[in-house]
Amino acid sequence: MKLFKLLFVLIIALFALVACTPMQGSLAVQLPQELVVVIGWFVLIGLTAFSKWVGDRFGIDISDRAAEIAASVSAVIVLFINYGLGLIPAAYDGFVNALFAFLIVLLPSIGIYSLFFRNKNR
Repeated sequence: MKLFKLLFVLIIALFALVACTPMQGSLAVQLPQELVVVIGWFVLIGLTAFSKWVGDRFGIDISDRAAEIAASVSAVIVLFINYGLGLIPAAYDGFVNALFAFLIVLLPSIGIYSLFFRNKNR
């Protein structure tokens, strides 16, 4: 729940930055390939869980097509994110790139920390 609140606050802050500046948008900022892979991974996990739920609930087996559906859905999500990044004013390109670099460093470090923490508790 805290993650959703944080994402909501970040989206509102992003809209405030875009709304308060009369500058032109920049196409220089794109979603890094590492984050595209992470988005694809999360979509595949979510779609696999959804297909399992649909299979258990309605008896429809879509698990053989889950990878193809996840690839197309994640491509649409990345397209929308890149479109939204194009709306960010050019003055904030450095900040957004630094934020992406921080996320690229933060996400694997959380995974490595949780791996060691999980093994320590066993």
